[in-house]
Amino acid sequence: MKLRKIYIVFCLSAMIGMFIIFKLNGYELNFIFKSEAITAILSVAFFIVYEKSVEKALIDKINRLKPILNEERNPDKYILESEKLLDEVKTENERAIVLINISNAYCDKHEYKTAAEKLMEIDCDRLSDNYEVMCSLYRAYVFFYLGDYASALYIMTKYERKFNKLRNNIELEPFIAVLNIFRFIAEGNLEKANEVLFIAEQRWDADGENWDLKHLKRLINKPKREF
Repeated sequence: MKLRKIYIVFCLSAMIGMFIIFKLNGYELNFIFKSEAITAILSVAFFIVYEKSVEKALIDKINRLKPILNEERNPDKYILESEKLLDEVKTENERAIVLINISNAYCDKHEYKTAAEKLMEIDCDRLSDNYEVMCSLYRAYVFFYLGDYASALYIMTKYERKFNKLRNNIELEPFIAVLNIFRFIAEGNLEKANEVLFIAEQRWDADGENWDLKHLKRLINKPKREF
């Protein structure tokens, strides 16, 4: 957000400066306003391209850390390296990306309370649309694991339309399935939860080692008095 504030101040200063220069040189107001409009549009376009390039550079760094979590199975090292990236972030979106990944590593350790604390450091209202949805998805996931079904269901209901748009995303589809199974369990619809779980196991868990699906199966098979 600091970068964006600096950019806004720079643009306003540049436009005021242009106005004064053009006015002193006798240009018509109509010409001045058109020139400033073009300058503003070009400045916004430049900033978007620049911001995206910075964001891509951060994502590349995050991707290079993935083997630590997925291959080395070392979430502590991953958390340590990811926390270093927080010093490099320039926008709220970038900060959210890093914190979501740190939270995910705590989930790998089954430390869901700490995972939730990391996610709550993110101000979702200040994120762009896609990042807001991703932050909310992970919050719902962690709340389900903590047994805070009320908070998780509130998020699922609030963002249901946006969540549904992600169902066809190949990378997110398994995660969305897990959330939906959790939702059916929380709503007491164990039959539907079991149905979606069966499909998920067939599609994404051939070896039966997926932690989420094993946990969900245990929840479905629990006697009702244990919920």
